[in-house]
Amino acid sequence: MGKKKIETIINEKIYPFKLNEKGKSDLAHLTTNYSYELLVECINIGVSQYFKYNEDGDLLQDSVNTFLDKLGGIAYIKSLTPIEQEIRRIDNKGKSNFTYWNNQTANYILNKYIRALRSAKWTDEQIYVDLKTEVISLINSSRNWSEWTSSMEKWIDDIYSWDVIDDTTIEQNETILPSAIFYGLQQNFQSICKQINASY
Repeated sequence: MGKKKIETIINEKIYPFKLNEKGKSDLAHLTTNYSYELLVECINIGVSQYFKYNEDGDLLQDSVNTFLDKLGGIAYIKSLTPIEQEIRRIDNKGKSNFTYWNNQTANYILNKYIRALRSAKWTDEQIYVDLKTEVISLINSSRNWSEWTSSMEKWIDDIYSWDVIDDTTIEQNETILPSAIFYGLQQNFQSICKQINASY
């Protein structure tokens, strides 16, 4: 049932072209592995990304072929968790920014970084936001692969030292930052605030 509905949707999208036997066979594989809802979303993404038209507004066959070739890849990416998707995005960003980028080593470092954040009681949502902002920003500000990997390793070491820093007791009665200001912030920010107060 789902296979036929997806087939109908695609044939409507690619009209005046239609799926051949190979296209139907590839589609049967996708409908076995992915849900109807996910495939509908992927079809819409593929149409917006890959369809091209000539000057008369007619759909180009080459773009239809590209769309069909890419559909499985789109489905795979969309089936990943947000964190896994962001790791893929970081890999692509690194390859784009640097002359050298090693996916295997980068993924090892990123997964080590994620484990460190989880050990610091970060939620997956917080980790996802951090990857999307801080890690991407680090790629943009790093001059090369070596600088990025070195900075990431330092971040990982810093995360594992948060608990040690957090155990520091502030003996002075007077502080610059009242605890009410930083109560409820992420652990690393609380640690920084406590250090500021301790050095006052």
